[in-house]
Amino acid sequence: MPVDRPTSDPNSLKLFLSGGGGAKESVALDETFVHSLRTDSILYVPVGLVRDLSGYDECYEWICRTLNAFGRSLDISMWVDLKGKSYSDIKDFSAIYIGGANNSYRLMGILEDSGFAPLLRKFFAEGGMVYGGSTGAILMGKYISIFGEEPVGNYTQPYGFGFAEEYSVFCHYTKQREIKITDFIGKYSGSVIGIPERSGVTVNSSGKATVVGDERVLLFDERLNRKIVDVGNTFKL
Repeated sequence: MPVDRPTSDPNSLKLFLSGGGGAKESVALDETFVHSLRTDSILYVPVGLVRDLSGYDECYEWICRTLNAFGRSLDISMWVDLKGKSYSDIKDFSAIYIGGANNSYRLMGILEDSGFAPLLRKFFAEGGMVYGGSTGAILMGKYISIFGEEPVGNYTQPYGFGFAEEYSVFCHYTKQREIKITDFIGKYSGSVIGIPERSGVTVNSSGKATVVGDERVLLFDERLNRKIVDVGNTFKL
């Protein structure tokens, strides 16, 4: 049966942005994600990591162990071959989890070249929940060039999915890494969400973002003004 997605509910959570830590660091965000699911069916996409088959098996074991730790038995599917998929293949999932990557351009290139990117855009637009972990979170922002990485392969476009509206997402944020944010804003004049590894951000259908975890989040505007958002507090995308 198709998933009933209450897109008219402004409080329904749609987007989950992880700071990029491990299961221990993201536990608060992961628990919120699991308890927000409308069904038990999740699609996990770990293709940004360079792995052999056994490596992806380890990824699957990790995601099952991580998300099944909150008293809910989930039905988790993992896709490592995205070619030839259609919207009918993903529409009944409650959520899609995009994992980390060795390079944001490489991951975005895989999603675009395989034809999966437009399916994800439609899924999100029609009320599906999306979780971005580490580089997966970067892809949810306006620009994937936020980390200052060099493009890998033929994919060179700097744009992400834009699910975080005008914000680009900087995961693994630390004070020492702010120079990357400064360089990015100097080049693109964009706004940035800086998310530490022990924190995350949830976003509901009306664009209200909430900080979840153990560390505060920093917002940077195009003039490099900083705003601190403490855990439990909200801001508008």
